[in-house]
Amino acid sequence: MYKKAITKQHRSAVIFCLDCSTSMQEYVEFNGRQMSKAEIVAMITNIMIDELYIRSSRYNRIRDYFDIAVIGYGGEEIVNMLGGEHIEFSSISDLEKRHPSVREYCFEQRLESGTTYANFIVNEWIKQQAEGRTPMYEALTEVYRLVDEWCSIHEHYDSFPPMVFHITDGHATDGGPQELISIAQEIKSTGTNDGKTLFINVHIGSGDDYCERSILFPYTLDRRNSSERMYTLYTMSSEVPESINHQLPPIAEPEEPGVRRLVAYNISPCELFNIVNIGSDSIRR
Repeated sequence: MYKKAITKQHRSAVIFCLDCSTSMQEYVEFNGRQMSKAEIVAMITNIMIDELYIRSSRYNRIRDYFDIAVIGYGGEEIVNMLGGEHIEFSSISDLEKRHPSVREYCFEQRLESGTTYANFIVNEWIKQQAEGRTPMYEALTEVYRLVDEWCSIHEHYDSFPPMVFHITDGHATDGGPQELISIAQEIKSTGTNDGKTLFINVHIGSGDDYCERSILFPYTLDRRNSSERMYTLYTMSSEVPESINHQLPPIAEPEEPGVRRLVAYNISPCELFNIVNIGSDSIRR
């Protein structure tokens, strides 16, 4: 399971579901710079889309190896951050027709020989957004619709299953824990002959969360010593498939055998960057 090669005949799907509420305006440090969480999430998502685009290039031609969707939720709206009136997938060939603006970033790099600065350029497939409330449940309902429809297409039956990256820093304002867990179970029930849809939940730490502990792909979670939000995101997340377990950072195994979960809670922006890279490595051609 989770070993199917991604080809033009057997493409895969990647969905980013991004919290775009007011709290994402908070500034945090990332590689020596002060940036809003919304800007960091947009930058990392754009880097990931660039990576998928490059992977879809063969002999100077673009091939449709991936369908990509970016859903943003904030205020009263659920929006297609790649543009368009409806929440839908964009193929790699759809992206090829676009001419996104580019943005140059300069980040500090600390080496044994001293501190240097590196510049790199990223296509701005999406723009940062941060305003209003947090309609998480409604957004995840759209995620379920997308993956269910995608997995129901006959040509996708034997494809590597979809991967969903849900990145948030706050509480849902339109649903309680049981509703969120329920819609997450619906998302995880979809899939292909190669496995169920992988649902990865990532919570970026805020000022109010610094007193809470962090977790990164844990085996188990003690509900008695966890906040309701932490336990909800843990329960919502997929178990780690054996085929990608080696990509995760090592942690102490529990006394009882268990399976790790694809959840990270109260993490830093740098850890978010590394998590998206793990997801990128998990998607093979």
